Amino acid sequence: MTEAELLENAGIFWSNFVTTFGLGITVISGYLIVAYAVGASLTRSQVILVNVIFFGTMAFIVVGLNGFGGTAADLEGAAWALTTQRTFEPTAWGRWGVMIFIVLCVFAALKFMIDVRHPEAK
Repeated sequence: MTEAELLENAGIFWSNFVTTFGLGITVISGYLIVAYAVGASLTRSQVILVNVIFFGTMAFIVVGLNGFGGTAADLEGAAWALTTQRTFEPTAWGRWGVMIFIVLCVFAALKFMIDVRHPEAK
């Protein structure tokens, strides 16, 4: 592949990465809305079911983020190796930050559900 083709494919994978990130934020937002609206009235088995679906979906999204971001970074690295005009090697540290952010949001959402279901006495 030429450098242009590699960078075009990398751009496509970064677009998929950003789209998957948006999907993750949407799923987390939906979970928070459900937790706030009906979390206190759900039975234990319903909460377990909602949490299993939420965890499964978010695990799939995080794996997708890793795949899209890693492939894009690999393609950028291959393009960098072909050129003499780029002066710095591309890094993909940003994808790790996004994945850590998503994972922290998942745990914060679960904490929110616990707080809604078990309010502390004031």
